[in-house]
Amino acid sequence: MPATVSEPLRYLVPIEHRMDWILTRENPEKNAAVIANILASLESYGLPYMRERATLEAMAQALVAKEGHRWQTVFRAPVALWLLNRNEEALSAMEAQLTEIGSQENAAYNDYRAFASALKRRIAESAALP
Repeated sequence: MPATVSEPLRYLVPIEHRMDWILTRENPEKNAAVIANILASLESYGLPYMRERATLEAMAQALVAKEGHRWQTVFRAPVALWLLNRNEEALSAMEAQLTEIGSQENAAYNDYRAFASALKRRIAESAALP
């Protein structure tokens, strides 16, 4: 199962600071410098990225912006919005995805239709609660 919101560390590093992180058996001395660069990049760019998305609100914004694995975000964004009581936005996100897949048939699209139907029921039930 992929992370809820993710971006490869390499793409969080500004282009002018990127390097190829290649570890080899042939040059273990060079590996230490590569590992040090990975750790420094994680500290400078990876951890801030994670911390900025550590709340449900921030994660929902990232999911709506389609950060992460595309076929996971279409499921996760509406759920995050629903958990934030943003029911209309959750419904709208699902409708947009359903419109995009249209009448195409395959297992993934059918799974999404079943998911959307179940979440719509949940949203309606939760909206009816006092």
